[in-house]
Amino acid sequence: MAESFSVLQARCTPEVAAAVGRAKQRQGVTPSEYIRQAVLERLERDGIEAAPIQPRDAGALYDSVEGQQRYAWVEAGEIKAVAYSTEKPAEGWLPIVHFDSAPFDAAQHWRLAPVYSIEVDKVTCTYPIIVKSLEAM
Repeated sequence: MAESFSVLQARCTPEVAAAVGRAKQRQGVTPSEYIRQAVLERLERDGIEAAPIQPRDAGALYDSVEGQQRYAWVEAGEIKAVAYSTEKPAEGWLPIVHFDSAPFDAAQHWRLAPVYSIEVDKVTCTYPIIVKSLEAM
């Protein structure tokens, strides 16, 4: 599920750029995300409907890709392989269900390497979520 982006440029006075810098610090987002949110809010006020932002949670991203479900081959209590398939593979393969450890916002969080848990009828894949440092924004 690849997203594409277009670049919009705007010339602003140094005072406006500084104000955006202060506002993004308060909101805990990047300057780009702050401006994106402001543009979407203004479009809405002007009665222009922008395309909805697709869900970015781990389940929406990884549970099913291009009509294929993700499965894990489990043997002796260990995951031996992971693959996507349109049909359930042979014996020993369990569906994988993906979760974030907390609500995920790409502007504010990092998604870390997943942690897998083998259950009776599925494998749970949980992505730990941490807050991005404001210093990097």
